[in-house]
Amino acid sequence: MKKLWLLFGFCFAVLFMRAQTFAVTDTVVYFSGSAQATDIVSGYAKIYNTSGDTLPLRWVRAQENIPGWWRSSVCTEYYCFAIPDDSATWNLLPGDSDLVYIHIYPYGNSGTGDVVVRLFDTRQPAAFTDIRFVVDVLASVPEQGTISFNSWPSPAADWLNVQLNTPREGQLQITDVAGRIVHTQAVSAADARLELNVARLETGLYSVIFESEQGERAVVKFVKQ
Repeated sequence: MKKLWLLFGFCFAVLFMRAQTFAVTDTVVYFSGSAQATDIVSGYAKIYNTSGDTLPLRWVRAQENIPGWWRSSVCTEYYCFAIPDDSATWNLLPGDSDLVYIHIYPYGNSGTGDVVVRLFDTRQPAAFTDIRFVVDVLASVPEQGTISFNSWPSPAADWLNVQLNTPREGQLQITDVAGRIVHTQAVSAADARLELNVARLETGLYSVIFESEQGERAVVKFVKQ
């Protein structure tokens, strides 16, 4: 009887140790975008800390099947890791949540691919969750008469350059991943090139949106370091 209780206690301890301390909204994420040279195509999943402790989480790039001319990087909501990084650790506070992104840099090339990111609490690496990001990057065919612009560099630290290929009067906005407007300015037909001060922005993914007075609209994404 004593041995039976010991065995039961051991099994309970193993199950307790392997219980996950976080939850993920999606384990398969489908996303798509265009293959413009300046585009970043992004997909994300949300993570929740379901424990009462600060979690030392680690992500690992477990698998990557993308065209050879593409590059990818992993980001959280407020920090983007370098393209070559295959693993990193960060902390998630009690009751907090975060986003895990895959950014695909197609450099003007269309195609399909997938990246698997493995997440686990470093204190119990056996209790991991794999998130599969599946991306379809479509060939970009500019339409005659529409507006377009480029922005660089990405990632950007202090300044972002915006080059309007078809200058128009209108409005330029920068929005964060939640769609909040963090910068707005008027643009005149003489403003073919703009320099935007992004030094005060938090690290993360942003969209630059230009809308002309005629209702034409163009969007380019960039990463803030």
